[in-house]
Formats: sequence, structure tokens, C-alpha cells
Amino acid sequence: MMHDFNIEIDIISISSMLSVYAKCGETNKMMEILNYSQRQEKFISINEVTCATIMSGFLKANKVQEMFDFCDNQIPKLTLNNNINLQDKLMISLKSVGHLKMIETLDENEIEKLSFHHQQLLDIFQNELYPDIKFKPTSISLKDFNNLIEAYVLLNKKSWMKAVKDVETILFQKSNYIHSLSYWHQDILNKKQILLDFTYFSTPTTYKN
Repeated sequence: MMHDFNIEIDIISISSMLSVYAKCGETNKMMEILNYSQRQEKFISINEVTCATIMSGFLKANKVQEMFDFCDNQIPKLTLNNNINLQDKLMISLKSVGHLKMIETLDENEIEKLSFHHQQLLDIFQNELYPDIKFKPTSISLKDFNNLIEAYVLLNKKSWMKAVKDVETILFQKSNYIHSLSYWHQDILNKKQILLDFTYFSTPTTYKN
């Protein structure tokens, strides 16, 4: 990494450069900047925001396994010299998205891998993103709620109808799941007809319907 010595490199400039490369999916440049910040001769402390930016960059580049490697192997080492909040909700959410992306890309016959990533997503949802949901009504973001439903649909790639029971349970029987998802819609042309509205669902969820 070239350095103009008339320009002071600090956490703000490091974060800005990381953000640019992350949005472009330039993971090699991204990691080069991270390594530059951790040099002993001029150490620049990073935090959970930095880590989340890097994770989003890997996801942007569809390098999900590299993101998991960063989370499992590099972040623990970075915490030794940096103040990183491992309970940061954005970092946790990005891990969940990583598992969802894996479910989306796996072949329908890779049952064991599909089940593994599905269970990982559920564990993150219930134990890290919304740990209180087992005990009391909890508000769930629309994005997380959609991801949860999408995970069940994609788990059953051979026959999405097998996911209906699980989706119905989430929508109607999980009383602690407070969400803003509106899934019924009155037909404009026929006021007596009520239709399912998939407006808020992502494409991978709805195309199977």
C-alpha cells in the first residue's frame, strides 16, 4: 500500500478506504488495507465496525467461505490488540446472511450441508440476534424475518411446499415473534377477495411460489 507521508493515515481514513473496496467487492485490496493498519511500526486500532465492513465486502464478492474464515480465524487474533465488540449485532447479522447465501447456492441434493447452514442460521437468530424471543414477545426486523422464512423455503429446494408448515408456524403460531410483515392484501378489482402479498419477500423466496 503506497503512503503519501503528507497525509495522515488514521482509523477514519482506513475505514473510508475499506468501505469503498468492500462496496466494490475488492477483497484483496480490502485485506491489504487491514494488514497495513495492523503493522507494529504504526499500529492503527480497529473495531467491530471495521470487521463488519470487511465481512460485508466478502459477501458483496460472494466469497462467503472467506468471510467465515475471517470470522473464525482472523477476528479472534485481531481482538488481542484491538477493541472489538464480538456481540455487535451487525457482525452477527452478517454471519446469518452468510449462512443464508450458502443455503441459496448449495445444490438441492446436498442435504447435509443445507441442514447445517440452516441450523446455524436458526441458532444465530434465536440465540444471538433475538435471545429474548424464547421468553417474551420480541420485535423482529422485517429483513431478519424475511431471511428466516427464506431459509425454510430454500432448505426445501426439491419441493418448497414442504416448507409451508414451518412458514405457517412462524407467521401464525410464534406468538413472541412481533413483526411488521403484512402478508394479506385486498384485491383492488374484487374487494371480497383476499390475496397473499409477497411484496416484502425477497426474490429467492417468492420465485418458488
